[in-house]
Amino acid sequence: MATLLAFGSEAQAASVSATATATVRGAISISNIGNGGSATPSNLAFGTITPSSTEGGTVTISTDGVRSAGGGVTLVSSTVGAARFRVAGDTGLACTISLPANGIVTITKGGGINMSINDFTSSLTGSSLTISDSPSSNEFTVGGTLSLIANQPSGDYSGTFTVTANYN
Repeated sequence: MATLLAFGSEAQAASVSATATATVRGAISISNIGNGGSATPSNLAFGTITPSSTEGGTVTISTDGVRSAGGGVTLVSSTVGAARFRVAGDTGLACTISLPANGIVTITKGGGINMSINDFTSSLTGSSLTISDSPSSNEFTVGGTLSLIANQPSGDYSGTFTVTANYN
C-alpha cells in the first residue's frame, strides 16, 4: 500500500518600507534695478560717442560704471553707467550668474545698422552669488565693451541683453 504524505505549502512574503523625500526651493528671480534705490532700471549706458572717420574703436563700461575708449573713438560728456541687478531666492543657497557670450548682443538704430557688445563682465568674484537676507548683498553690476566701425552712422542705438540666475 502506498502512503501519501501531504505537506502544506504556505506562501512566504516579505515587505519593506522606504522613505520618499523632496526639497522645494523658493523661486529664484533676477531683476534690473535702479542705482541708489531708484525705481528706474539701470541700463548699460555707453553714452554719447564720436567715431573716427578712418578708424574703428571701442567703448568700455566697467562694472563701476567708468567709461573708457580705445581706437578711433572720442567720448562726449554724457550719462554713462553699468547695469545693476538683484537676485532673490532662498537665503543661503548659491546661484550661478550667466552673462551673454561674445557675438550675441547687438544694439541697432534701424535699417540693419548695428554695433556689437562683447566682453560682458560682472562685479561678482567669479560667476556665483550666495543669496543673503540683505537685498543689497544680492546685487551686482554688469559692464561690457561696445565696438564701432570707422564712420559709424550717427543715431540712437538700443537693444537688450539677458542675464540669467540659476540655483547651483
